[in-house]
Amino acid sequence: MNNFEKKQWLRLILCALVLIAASLFLTGIIGGEHMTYTLTEQTDAPAVSGTAVEETEQGFGGTVTVHATLDGKTVQALTIDTPDETPSLGQRASEEAFTEQFIGKEGPFTYGENGVDALSGATVTSNAVLKALNRAITGEDAAEPVQEAAEEPAPVAEEEPAAEEPAAEEPATEEPAAAEPETAGTAVEENEQGFGGNVTVKATLDGKTVKALTIDTPNETPGLGQRASEEAFISQFIGKEGPFTYGENGVDALTGATVTSNAVLKALNRAITGEDAAEEAKTEEAKAEETGRVIYGSYMAKRETNFSTIRVYVDSKGGKITDCRITSEAKMENSDFLTEEIKEAWAKAIVENGTADVDVITGATLKFSSEAVVDAVNEILGRVQ
Repeated sequence: MNNFEKKQWLRLILCALVLIAASLFLTGIIGGEHMTYTLTEQTDAPAVSGTAVEETEQGFGGTVTVHATLDGKTVQALTIDTPDETPSLGQRASEEAFTEQFIGKEGPFTYGENGVDALSGATVTSNAVLKALNRAITGEDAAEPVQEAAEEPAPVAEEEPAAEEPAAEEPATEEPAAAEPETAGTAVEENEQGFGGNVTVKATLDGKTVKALTIDTPNETPGLGQRASEEAFISQFIGKEGPFTYGENGVDALTGATVTSNAVLKALNRAITGEDAAEEAKTEEAKAEETGRVIYGSYMAKRETNFSTIRVYVDSKGGKITDCRITSEAKMENSDFLTEEIKEAWAKAIVENGTADVDVITGATLKFSSEAVVDAVNEILGRVQ
């Protein structure tokens, strides 16, 4: 190897040493501190900032809990816990399809306004959510919206219509109270026989105009006649001139509680006029209650097959089916032959045709399940008609 080649190799070795030394220096191994690098995970969703609040309210089966993050009165995030509500009915309040309608909107809320709707067939749960959320926003209770909707079927009262029944031996321990401010006027009080006992009306009148009103219903059926004590019912009389007639001037009777509603109206009108009004022609609901034939209510029938437990929920009015829901629970893995599509289509056909005949649904000829549904619906139709 000649001198030139030796010099070339020497230059290469020196360059390599310089590069190695520079690398060691930059990494902190030579003459400095170790350099550390932290990788942070990037996310497209920005953190939600605001005030976290939590409120609870009595639902249909138990406590409904609302967890909200608020920016002033605007809902930034929302979760709703409904562990004790009816599966496929009240528990739908926990689903995103329901909670997302509040996100980004300013409260307090009213169902039917600003794109916010209650759950179909779950009025009690829907009102519990609205009451708790509005309280979280405003710090106080607001009146619930007046809605005519079927109550959720109670799991513990299977195969019994949700008709008004005599009160239990022990009277209800909790009575909703309508808080009224002190109002100038004439205070009057009247009593009338309701469904389970006396209904007491206490009103403050300015002439014939109702300025304040409370209604005591301790012996009426919880969830039905006792709703006459709630602000949602009472508020429809406030500021209006009597005597009153249901169906006029924005005053409506309680669905499924005709006897209690009529007792309230009779007592209130007597307080206003000083005398009983002539008895009007009885409604079909009143006639039905007198004869013992229930034509307005919610029903549930359960059937067991080798593969699943099937429940059929039916709402009726005037002897006709107005709504139907079918649920099923598999007894073993993959043993439930009724798909959600079939149950939904079948329920719709039952309402439209007034029958559970399987021929109205193409493909719903699954022997065991179809026989159970037909039998359950026919049992309910026997009660309704």
